[in-house]
Amino acid sequence: MSVYYSGDEQIPDEIYCIIGELPNNPDETAVKYIRWQANIQRSVAKGLMRSPSGKDAALHRMSIADMLDEQADELEKEI
Repeated sequence: MSVYYSGDEQIPDEIYCIIGELPNNPDETAVKYIRWQANIQRSVAKGLMRSPSGKDAALHRMSIADMLDEQADELEKEI
């Protein structure tokens, strides 16, 4: 992890919180890691679907998984 103070307030989105700067460094390891994270989000979504009140959260997690797969697809094109 590399952190530095820029003086600017930045509010990261959920995708950035999961994969950080990996889209800026396309290689096979980054793609594998992003796909792994997408699978984790899908697993969490499946668990949430079993909860009576978890459907909305499950759909959100599935959306995140889909966005992560899109990021991985884009990186694969660059490799």
